Amino acid sequence: TPTPTPTPVPFGYPTVTKHPTDETVAEGGYCYFVAKYENARWATWYFVSPDGSSDMDFRAASQNFPTLEIVGGDTSSMLLKTIPLTMNGWSVYCDFSNDTGHVRTNSAKLTVTTKTGEPVGPQTGYPVVTKHPTDETVKEGGACYFVAKYEDAIWATWHFVSPDGSRDLDYSTASIEFPTMEIRNGYASTMQLIGIPYALNGWSVYCDFSNNVGHTQTERAKLTVTSDSATPVIPAQEAQSNTLYIGTDTTAG
Repeated sequence: TPTPTPTPVPFGYPTVTKHPTDETVAEGGYCYFVAKYENARWATWYFVSPDGSSDMDFRAASQNFPTLEIVGGDTSSMLLKTIPLTMNGWSVYCDFSNDTGHVRTNSAKLTVTTKTGEPVGPQTGYPVVTKHPTDETVKEGGACYFVAKYEDAIWATWHFVSPDGSRDLDYSTASIEFPTMEIRNGYASTMQLIGIPYALNGWSVYCDFSNNVGHTQTERAKLTVTSDSATPVIPAQEAQSNTLYIGTDTTAG
C-alpha cells in the first residue's frame, strides 16, 4: 500500500510537530494532553462530543462540565483534573494559530471508566432529544426558525458554530457577535432569528438541553444565507404554535 502523501501546510502557517494521544482515566482522576508546534503564537484546546455534534473550546467546556478543572487550555499542554464520567467518549484537539492562520492537531479520545474500572453503562436521567433542528436557507436580512423538541429537560441553550468549527458561541454571545440580528428565545426549544446577516452564511446551530443530571445536544442544523443579488429562496416555515418552551419566560417571539 503506497504511503499517503501528507497535506502540505500553507507557507507561514503553524506546524504541528506532536499530536496528542488517547488517554484512559478513572472517574474523578486526571490526565494530560500534550501537543507541540512550530511558528505559532496562540494555542486553544477544543472538546468534541462522541457524536461530533458539539465542538467547544476549553472555556465552554468548563461551563458544560462544572466539576472538571482545566489547566493550560490555552497552552500546548493541557491538564484535566476531576474528570467526570460524562466525558467518556469525548475527544480533544489543539488549534495552533498565528497572524497567518490556524492549524489543528489530530483528535485524541478520552475514555473514562468508573472508579472500580467497570465498563461505563448507559447514562440514565439525561434529557432526550425527540426532534432535531433542520437546515434553513434564508435571504440576507430575512428571518427563520430553528425548532427542537425534548423530554426531561429543564433548561435549553442554543449555540452557533462557525463553518470551520473553530468557534462555538451561545446565543447571548452570538447576539454580541452579530449585533444587527435579533435572537428571540435562545433559551427555549424554538429559536427565531430576525435580520440575519450574510456573515452567518455557512454557520450551524444546535440546542443544548440540560437538567440536574447532565446535558444532551441536538444535531447541528446548517444556516445558508444568500446575498441580496442571489436568486430568492422560499422562506423558512414558521414554527408550529404548539411548540413547547422552557425557561423562566415562556412567551414566544
